Amino acid sequence: MILLLVLTIFKAETLNREYNLIPFLFLFDFTNVNFIIGLLNIGANTLIFVPLGFLLYIWKKNIFFAAQFCLYTSLLIEVVQFITRRGYFDIDDIILNTVGGLLGIFICRLYIK
Repeated sequence: MILLLVLTIFKAETLNREYNLIPFLFLFDFTNVNFIIGLLNIGANTLIFVPLGFLLYIWKKNIFFAAQFCLYTSLLIEVVQFITRRGYFDIDDIILNTVGGLLGIFICRLYIK
């Protein structure tokens, strides 16, 4: 959890409060995003929440709780980044983080069986 905070909130301040509310906009706008950077963004935003989903499922044994916790944690991080100007509020990050949490839950379920 500490690593999650360090990687998402404790970074350089941006000048403006910026946001993206259109899901997967960067996937369709190849003029502004390098393909490799786009893949790294998808991978990082997904993989960073896999351990959280895994651990939450071990703790509570409840898929809905673990998935909801990942969703709300991601939303909280994005809102804090927006308010403090420490990042860019992006709906894609929330979606990918939640998918990462779900991936962690399903890996845990496979591991436990």
